[in-house]
Amino acid sequence: MLQEGNEWCCNVYCLLNPQCGYKHYSAEGAITVGGQTGRNVSSFTLQEMGIEETRTDILRQSNDTIYCYSEEAGVWHLLYDFGAQPGDIWEIQTELHVGYDEPGEPEIFKVLVDAINQVTIGENMHRVIYTSACSDNIELSSYHFGHNGGRIIDGIGPVDMAHGLTGQSINELLLLRNPSFACFIADGALIWGSSASPCYTLNTANAHSDRAELNLYPNPVVDLF
Repeated sequence: MLQEGNEWCCNVYCLLNPQCGYKHYSAEGAITVGGQTGRNVSSFTLQEMGIEETRTDILRQSNDTIYCYSEEAGVWHLLYDFGAQPGDIWEIQTELHVGYDEPGEPEIFKVLVDAINQVTIGENMHRVIYTSACSDNIELSSYHFGHNGGRIIDGIGPVDMAHGLTGQSINELLLLRNPSFACFIADGALIWGSSASPCYTLNTANAHSDRAELNLYPNPVVDLF
């Protein structure tokens, strides 16, 4: 999922909520921080209210585990583990740099791995991790990877009701339409999700081939076109 040129697209439609609009992620150049080499993952958000926002996260993959670099804490921390087993608990640091808007010092939230499955996408089999916000019978975790099981697909990332690669607050209530990842594109090819707008605009190879022929006449034009 972290190969240069890979792209994700997410849509959330509602009533002019700041969390709603269009979000596009792209994996870009390599960078070395904290003694490890990761990759810049740039996100561009265009809210329904017309406000634009850009941010860059630094992610890396080691075997089957994805890590995110915390500039605030100066450390790499686990984001999700495709080799997880049911019952595993991921402890993930929350802070502004990885997309969580909690004020103050970084804190930890926990995500429970509920189940494991497999899905065939194209000609490849992918491992699917189902997760939920973890409760220790005292306090429910504040963040998760999406409603309805929080599916994370190996090689693709969070899908379905997720609207961020790094998690979302369990308290986000969005009207009219649930958030969802629209598509994942690798090397210009649609691997998962919808081929509708705005996903098709990301795949320039296919976008050009889908254009209809247009005849303009007379040529040259004098007075009348």
